[in-house]
Amino acid sequence: MNLEALINQYYKNLNSNDMIVLNYVMQHKKECTNMNISRLSSECSISTASIVRTMKKLGFSGYSEFKFLLKGQNPGNMPTEGSNLIELLEKDIQATMKLMKQVDLNPILTLLYNAKRIYGFGTGFRQQNALQDFAHNMVSCDKSIFLIPAKQELDTQISFMKQGDIILIASYSGDIKDYVESIHTLKLLDIPIISITNFNKNDLSTFTPYNLYYQSTSLTPNLKPKRISYPTLNIVQDILYREYVRFWLENKETTG
Repeated sequence: MNLEALINQYYKNLNSNDMIVLNYVMQHKKECTNMNISRLSSECSISTASIVRTMKKLGFSGYSEFKFLLKGQNPGNMPTEGSNLIELLEKDIQATMKLMKQVDLNPILTLLYNAKRIYGFGTGFRQQNALQDFAHNMVSCDKSIFLIPAKQELDTQISFMKQGDIILIASYSGDIKDYVESIHTLKLLDIPIISITNFNKNDLSTFTPYNLYYQSTSLTPNLKPKRISYPTLNIVQDILYREYVRFWLENKETTG
């Protein structure tokens, strides 16, 4: 049985730490075949003991037996059957739904409800599109979101931000090396950041307790550039909007 099938089989038993480890392995299968458990622990920021527990949940005696299975798999450069990509989409959707069910959205909904101004910044074109859809939806709840199109504009707008404002930042990798100074400035100004990133340990999520995750697995993990599809990012923003509608209506009834 391959790794994907095992994950699907034991999916209900996996917690967020398990998914971080397995998501990393799925994205780096070739490297993980020669990676010791200490290195994997460092890459995922998960203890070696937790990694062993993850492997046991999948039916392995430990990490060594898990690597034996991994070495026996040869996914190649491209999936050979179109149905595999459909199954991958199904798995990503299931994982994203599980992640969203695990998070307590109330603190994020409260931030959105009480915010004087809401900003949105996507680090790529697809992230910008997702935030644009979210902004269009939020108009129906009397909330305007000011979308920032590029890093230069981000730095300009930060100078106008004040306490009571918040910003949503959508990214795939959560890598902030290109705008680390901007993030630090937001922290100094006490501007809450809501991060929306692919499910992994990343720099952006460490700067804020308000983190939303989606899972989007590369369609071509052994090719560069990787081909990535983002329907799960749109699922996250749609769930956030639906939950905000509920929260908004409840508060309107209370105050009205």
